[in-house]
Amino acid sequence: MSGASPARVAALLTLSERRRRNGRVRDIERMSKQVGSLSAVDRALVTRLLMGTTATSALLDSLIDERHTGSGSERTGALSPECRY
Repeated sequence: MSGASPARVAALLTLSERRRRNGRVRDIERMSKQVGSLSAVDRALVTRLLMGTTATSALLDSLIDERHTGSGSERTGALSPECRY
């Protein structure tokens, strides 16, 4: 079994950096040396992976919020912060 492709590694590193900085994924992608060194096809894959992951995370956050709000609970309800990441 081979390792992850350079595009997937770059996407993972970009998402990790976004989480550490709490920044915008597109801004971090543009500044990434790993992404910049890839071919145009691989950069397109990185962008697609980043946008898909970001959209899915936003949808999951919305669904979690719907289930864990109301009746005096806080925004995240009984969930620990780790459940969101």
